[in-house]
Amino acid sequence: MEPNKPEGDNPPPPTVPPAEPPKTDPPATDPNKPGDPPKLFTQADLDRIVKDRLDDEKKRAQKRIDDEKRAVDEARMKEQGEYKTLFEQKEAELAELRPMGDLAKNLAKRMNATIDAEIGEWPEKVRVLDPGAKNLEARLDWLEKARPLVEDLRRAPVPPVVKAGPGPGEATNGKVEITDAQRQEQAKQYANVF
Repeated sequence: MEPNKPEGDNPPPPTVPPAEPPKTDPPATDPNKPGDPPKLFTQADLDRIVKDRLDDEKKRAQKRIDDEKRAVDEARMKEQGEYKTLFEQKEAELAELRPMGDLAKNLAKRMNATIDAEIGEWPEKVRVLDPGAKNLEARLDWLEKARPLVEDLRRAPVPPVVKAGPGPGEATNGKVEITDAQRQEQAKQYANVF
């Protein structure tokens, strides 16, 4: 307060408009991806995005409304004893769904037949793990996991059956005997198989 001026005559302090922050250009590149220019959207892009989202929301809202109307109509028909109309509506809905169910059953049969043909030549110790045709999804999962195992089993060399030699008093009967060096070579070959 100034000493020469009375208290009531003080003019209000001058107001200074707030300083605007300096305008900066958007960064030329995304800091997370050096060298990539930032994605800029035009007004048309933004309008399209907003319109798509609004359309999706309208469709969901309309479906909820239709479902609620159907439920209210069904309840009203039940109350009024209009079972015949309700039955006809449900029959029409089932008629639309039956071809899809038949198609699914036929596809499941064909897929199971294809799987049976593929695994028919697989080793028995892998085939016994088959979950069966009743649960096609589980069977397909099993098939994907079993294929690499079968391929590994097919690639693994099968050791020859070698008779150690004739016993006392036995003739060789045309069998080929192997030497100790050959046995050692075979042992080295098949050491990592088992």
